[in-house]
This record gives sequence, C-alpha cells and structure tokens, in this order.
Amino acid sequence: MRRLLAERPPEDLPFRLSDGGKRLVGKARISARDNPETIFARSAERLSDLLLKALLDLTTDDFEVVSAASMMLSGAREMKALCTGDEGGIDFYGRLEIRPPSSNVPAGLMHTTVLPKELLVLGQAKRNHPDVRIGRPAIQQFKGQIQDCLKQYEGNHCPPSHRVPKSYYLRDEPFLGVFVTTASFAETADESVGASGIVLVPGTRLAQFLAFRRVGIVEEEGNYRFDEKEFSVWLDSQRNGLT
Repeated sequence: MRRLLAERPPEDLPFRLSDGGKRLVGKARISARDNPETIFARSAERLSDLLLKALLDLTTDDFEVVSAASMMLSGAREMKALCTGDEGGIDFYGRLEIRPPSSNVPAGLMHTTVLPKELLVLGQAKRNHPDVRIGRPAIQQFKGQIQDCLKQYEGNHCPPSHRVPKSYYLRDEPFLGVFVTTASFAETADESVGASGIVLVPGTRLAQFLAFRRVGIVEEEGNYRFDEKEFSVWLDSQRNGLT
C-alpha cells in the first residue's frame, strides 16, 4: 500500500506521508519546519474545495474568464476570453513567455533572460460536474480544433463567427494547448496528450492554484477563509480586462 501511495502525485492525495511513508498526516496540520508560505498553502488547500464549488456555480462565459485569468496568473503576457458559443472550440487565447525578463530591472538596461520566446496559447474551458471524467475523444476533438484554428479554418464552409483574429497569428509560431475543466481526466486523456503540446488542468488543480494565489481568500486575525463577495469582486475585475 505504501508503494502505491508513493506512486501517486502527492498533490492528489488528501494527506501527506511522513516518517519515510510510515505515517499518514493531514495536509492541514502545521509542521514545525513549515515556512509562512507553506503554512498559508495548508490553509489554501483546505479552502480549495469551496473555491471549486464557486467555479461550478459560474456561467459558461465566466468560467472562460476564470480560465483565461489563471493563465495570466501563470505568467501569460496577455490573454483574451472569447465568451461566445460559436468560437470553434477555442475559448481563450493569448501569449505566454517561456522566461519573461526580470520585472525588477528597467527595460532596455540589459538582457535578463536568454529565453525570450513566446508561445501562442489556445485554450478550451469546460465547466463540467466534478464526477465527470474527460477521456480521449474530447482531447482528440480539442487537438482537431487547435489545428483548425492554426489553419484559420481554411476550407471550412461554416467557420465560427468568433475566433482568434487572423492578425493575431505569427508565422509558424509554437503553441501550447490548454484544456481547463472543473472535472477530472481519465487515464486515456493523459495518454492521448503525450508529447502533443497540450496541458490538462483538472478542477482540483485549478481550484488549488487559485486558492494559493489568494483568489477569494481573506485573512482575519491570522485565519483564512473563502469569501464569495471577494471572489465576485475579483471576477468582475478579470471580466473587465479579459473580454
């Protein structure tokens, strides 16, 4: 059993292994070796379930906004949520720098990165029930939608009315496909991704990431809680900037 648990990604387990895997300890329990960031992360992990419930209550358009916003929080330079039912399977797009320059050094002073390349991000956002397990067919369909998008729907007699503008593309630029959902992915989906340049973001990962970035999380006298009003304020600000 210890071997099987050790093979699972630790973020997916509801507890952590200690004493060389001999003991199961709750993730929320603070250790004497924890630094302030880890202490907050323990609280954020506990609150991420509430954040996931909030994501499930969103409209389809607002979940696309949240998905695009998560890309910005991940370092994207720019991102756009299409928020329309006719976008050819691409719900948000933008560009992500592989290694952005240091924000602490004025632009033009010196080179602070040797990897200035950007990736075109093409994303799909699916607000599904948490019990849903997305499999290979959905991923294969997403791959086809990415290719249609990159070809600018060439030969498509009924192209989507809202899509990535033709002026946004650069010639033969590298891309990253991102499939974001409130559900989870089946093993067949992970196998289908392979080395295709597609990243799968299940609901638990998205909720934990947003919680760690303090989205909707407020502090009161050293304790943290999820606040729906604060989450709504954050969402309004993102909606205004990404649509």
